Amino acid sequence: MPDTRRRGRGLPTLSGTLTVAPGLLVLGATTYLFLVVAGRAMGAVEFGRLSVLYTAVYVLGVGFFYPLEQQVSRLVAGRVARGEGCGPLLLRSSQLAGGLLLVLIGALTLTSSVLADELFGGELSLVLVCGAAVVTFAATYLVRGALAGTRRLSAYSTQLALEGVLRLLGAGALVALDLAGPLSFGILIAASPLVATLCVARAPGLLVQPGPAAPWREVGGSFGLLLVGGAAAQALANAGPLLVALLSGPAEQAQAGVFLAALVLVRIPMFLFAAVQASLVPDIAAAAAAREWDRVVSAVRALALLVLCLGGATVAVLAAVGPLLVRLLFGEGFVLDRMDMVLLSAGCFAYLLAQVFNQALVALGRLGAGLLGWCCGLVLLAAGTAAVDDLQRRVEVGLLAGSLAAAAAMMVLLLRVLRAPRETEPEVTAC
Repeated sequence: MPDTRRRGRGLPTLSGTLTVAPGLLVLGATTYLFLVVAGRAMGAVEFGRLSVLYTAVYVLGVGFFYPLEQQVSRLVAGRVARGEGCGPLLLRSSQLAGGLLLVLIGALTLTSSVLADELFGGELSLVLVCGAAVVTFAATYLVRGALAGTRRLSAYSTQLALEGVLRLLGAGALVALDLAGPLSFGILIAASPLVATLCVARAPGLLVQPGPAAPWREVGGSFGLLLVGGAAAQALANAGPLLVALLSGPAEQAQAGVFLAALVLVRIPMFLFAAVQASLVPDIAAAAAAREWDRVVSAVRALALLVLCLGGATVAVLAAVGPLLVRLLFGEGFVLDRMDMVLLSAGCFAYLLAQVFNQALVALGRLGAGLLGWCCGLVLLAAGTAAVDDLQRRVEVGLLAGSLAAAAAMMVLLLRVLRAPRETEPEVTAC
């Protein structure tokens, strides 16, 4: 007879993801509009510098601090369930965030001149904005972890929506005041998450109450694997504009902006898919916790088939009208051909397929297997980029090869895990 009590434990998580989904949708829509406004206001060359800054901020900010949010959320939720105060835990988590910040800011400081020359056209101010954004992202993700852990998901959703709305309103004000430029728009990227966080941050009693000590092993735990895996995933997802900027010559400075403009269009269907993913992925975790492996396989299969169907339709549509849509949205200076759109959209959906398999591996406690898949993707990204001569085409081929390699590696590892005998609850292991 099925254990209905265990099966039911997945329902609060599903309800929670649906609570967060509106904020996620608003954040995504306003981010796209922000980039469209920036592209039309600045033109391809200056938008190229902003695209590199935007990409660098998200590689560093999301790659290093989203894993912190995941860890804080899990640990806070455990303490709240036991009625324990979270003060020592949040203090230790803040120390961990501070240590990561010291490393990242130190690295940016030491390489600031090189980064300014190679990525930002000699503008050192954009490196400073990147550093400031990393600081605000650290604070934002720490607070989001506490909000998620205490099930204050309405506040979490509000923070997401408010961040996007503030950034878009700021962009409109800059254009109206004729102040549009990479620096001013970069300041908006850095400031909007922190302002939105301050608007919703209010600590429930358990977050500030004294409680059991939080040793480093409690906060660290599997964090190292989460951190490296998250950074690798973000590097693969966002490498395009950075690679274009690094490989471009003096006459090709606009290409990074054109590349990001294409990515904005290509990723719209991916973002719409995130709402479906938010509903199905928690079911994988609940089924894994209950050791109901047939449910795990069914959920992963459903997600993978949906990605393949949505990806095929998107590639066909963008092959037909993608270049025209990019010019209509961003301006006549943003020129791409049909093959650019096909390669970019195929690469994005291959990456999304890798994310599906990675989420399943994480739910099964196999963080190291997910990291191995992302590393395979980065190796093929480098190999694919080196195999082609044309600037934009080589990056597109590299991203497609890397994403396909990551998806294939994780699929193989996931099948290996699911075929192995499972007599105990999943544990965090290397593979």
